[in-house]
Amino acid sequence: MVLSQPQGQTCAVLGGIMALRMKLRGASAIVGDIVVADPVNGVVVIPQAHLDKVIELLPKLTGADDKVKEAVKNGMTVKEAFDTFR
Repeated sequence: MVLSQPQGQTCAVLGGIMALRMKLRGASAIVGDIVVADPVNGVVVIPQAHLDKVIELLPKLTGADDKVKEAVKNGMTVKEAFDTFR
């Protein structure tokens, strides 16, 4: 389930009452902030306060990771690849 804050709402989207209701309905966990799920790379949670910085860093990190993956495919250890490209 994904919850979002309606425009103009000033109370919590999910607090103690909603958490209790979700628990009673069978929810096993609640995750806050920004959640990005990718079937290839996994899941990451980004705190809202850090979102702009993460978006700024993504192109550089993605490029470095592509180089690391290629180096690992060609026999380099992960540590060596990180030391070289990250």
